[in-house]
Amino acid sequence: MLPKVRGPWDIYFADQLLAQLEAKYGVKKPLMLHAILETALGVANVGAIANASPRMQGHGPRPG
Repeated sequence: MLPKVRGPWDIYFADQLLAQLEAKYGVKKPLMLHAILETALGVANVGAIANASPRMQGHGPRPG
């Protein structure tokens, strides 16, 4: 979980860092990211954030 994501740049940074750590430690299955949007800027950039990396995961509201 990545808190206070403001834009896709935050996801790009985390993606690159995780890729380096996975390579260093021989992790075979990629770690996934779940962005937590806590600011108006993050909400405004939600589309770009969601598509910033194949590591992104999450879900919207569940039907009642």
